Amino acid sequence: MRKRIYSILILNFVIFFFMSYPLLAFNCKNITKDKILNEIAVNPFLKAFLNKSKIVNKRQVKGLCEVTLSVNNRFFTCYVGKDFTLVGQMYSHGKLVNEAILKRLKARTNLEIKKEFLKERKNIDKSVAIIYKPSKKAHKVLYMFTDPMCPFCHKAETKIKDVVKKFNVVLKVIFFPVHGQKSDKMAIKAICKKFNLDKYLSQEWRKKGDFDKFQCEKGKKLLRQSKLIAKKLNITGVPTFIFEDGTRVRGANIPFLERTLQKKFKVQSSTFKKH
Repeated sequence: MRKRIYSILILNFVIFFFMSYPLLAFNCKNITKDKILNEIAVNPFLKAFLNKSKIVNKRQVKGLCEVTLSVNNRFFTCYVGKDFTLVGQMYSHGKLVNEAILKRLKARTNLEIKKEFLKERKNIDKSVAIIYKPSKKAHKVLYMFTDPMCPFCHKAETKIKDVVKKFNVVLKVIFFPVHGQKSDKMAIKAICKKFNLDKYLSQEWRKKGDFDKFQCEKGKKLLRQSKLIAKKLNITGVPTFIFEDGTRVRGANIPFLERTLQKKFKVQSSTFKKH
């Protein structure tokens, strides 16, 4: 009887071992970014993009290694097997498999971003090119990283003055050109000519094309400084709005910016409409 029990136990162990061998042999700890890049080499665009990434989380999921990569504070997921890699999300029972992990990573990243902003606050203020104060009582600050040639920035700029007036917030404009040399020269001209917000928001000066005439050293120095700050804050696109606590609003979504202002500053504006 005892021998029979031992035989059954051994048989069950052997069956379990061979059924689970592929999973046991596959070690998530051995997965590296290089392995993932080699697997996706047939897609040069994706490889070049993920080459800038870093692995921030790994775990076993359903026999695969779930790898979360971070690129410029954005997260991407890969599921890696012994000889294949799947790039994308996995869903189970109507839910994102790594939803909790992504939420935790985003919260940690946002906290790190805020800490870096507070650390660099003095240098950020030294990089400001234009300040607009809607009233003497305005003291809360909203930073706007922008580019004179950016169409999305222009979309936001057409409404930003009304927004800061509505919420009585000081606007501090920092140039971060991402559209090449002409964009740099336009930003430098705005600095050298000491444009106020109204002058900067107007389209007339942008059409003249005389940017080479106004390339003062002060403007060049300030632009170098603002680019360095943008890099330290890991700002990769414009427009980017940053609140005093480091909270960010990316893009030209003015309704979302207004809702964030309402929430952050608890401003009761008679003209505020819920979007």
